[in-house]
Amino acid sequence: MKIKKNEFVEEIGEWKQPVEYIKKVVYPFNLDINRFKIQVFIARNDAFNFDFKMDWGKYQLILYNII
Repeated sequence: MKIKKNEFVEEIGEWKQPVEYIKKVVYPFNLDINRFKIQVFIARNDAFNFDFKMDWGKYQLILYNII
């Protein structure tokens, strides 16, 4: 991802269930995950009881590129 000068726009919002957003990033890879028999685990802490304030679009792009 490249950000050109004066084109960076933050879209910060509150996210209550980050696991659901992470599942949306993993979903396009389900065919390859099943074909190569890869096990995917999303570790979470149920005692985690506060909201995130972040730019989900950028976070999603980072996760997508890592996967």
